[in-house]
Amino acid sequence: MNKDGSSVLVVNQKEILLLLRDNIPEIPHPNLWSLPGGGIEAGESPYDAAIKELEEEVTYSPENLRLLGKKVYTPDHSVFLYLCFTADHERTLFKHTGDEGQEIKFSYKSLLKINTTHAISKYIAEYGNVIRRVLDERYIPEPAELGLRPSKIRSPGGVL
Repeated sequence: MNKDGSSVLVVNQKEILLLLRDNIPEIPHPNLWSLPGGGIEAGESPYDAAIKELEEEVTYSPENLRLLGKKVYTPDHSVFLYLCFTADHERTLFKHTGDEGQEIKFSYKSLLKINTTHAISKYIAEYGNVIRRVLDERYIPEPAELGLRPSKIRSPGGVL
């Protein structure tokens, strides 16, 4: 069974969009802050999954998603990570739908103080300097700078 997913690193005003997952013990990572994202359905591309999850979880999907790469956790579980920088006025377009998750917020400084998924905690610990450059300089990192594998999947935001 394939367990691939897509996540999106949405950056606005030097902060990252986070979603507080539902507090349901049966779901992965209950009651923890995570990036918007989710599983890739059969016949769906990673890009289409990223768009779908943004619309389901935060009601808005910016047009400039760029594939950064793929994180391989196990042979049957990978996550495609997308990046998008949004304009200041777009911040208000992201809204919690009430259907998935408990709330959303833009943050960075509080990431070390709130309960995040293991993946986010690990990324902040291992790649904090690169993430800081992404936020401060709108830097687009190479996949290896974030422990990702390059992916040749095509998406409107670019091919890596």
